[in-house]
Amino acid sequence: MQFSVRGTVRSSIDALDFAISDMALVESGGDFTVIVSSGPNGGLASYDLNPTGSAALTDTALFNPAWALGISRDLALIDDGWGGITAVFGMTGTTQLGGFSVAADGTFGSVVHLTGLTASIGHCDTLAATQNS
Repeated sequence: MQFSVRGTVRSSIDALDFAISDMALVESGGDFTVIVSSGPNGGLASYDLNPTGSAALTDTALFNPAWALGISRDLALIDDGWGGITAVFGMTGTTQLGGFSVAADGTFGSVVHLTGLTASIGHCDTLAATQNS
């Protein structure tokens, strides 16, 4: 795999443009979107990749400061079953994960709270989407 940088793309929101901890590529109908996570003091930004290779900002979503200790350095994308995805970013409560819904066009929707964790862990060191989970 080769990765080369040929330019810089910014959201113009400093909290989203610095301390980037993870990126994920999403394909929808032949179009590609990059979702970027910028750590506990930031949030998520999505960028549309066009056929010429340039990127354009699609949407942004800032994390609630109350979640800062629970935000993971990783980003996990899970299929919501209705054509969109949920970008899971970490803990939003002692027994729940949090994520933003992401539409097929890369825009962010509401916060999704995924409950069901049985023990209070407070922080996820690593997030990963796996088959059948």
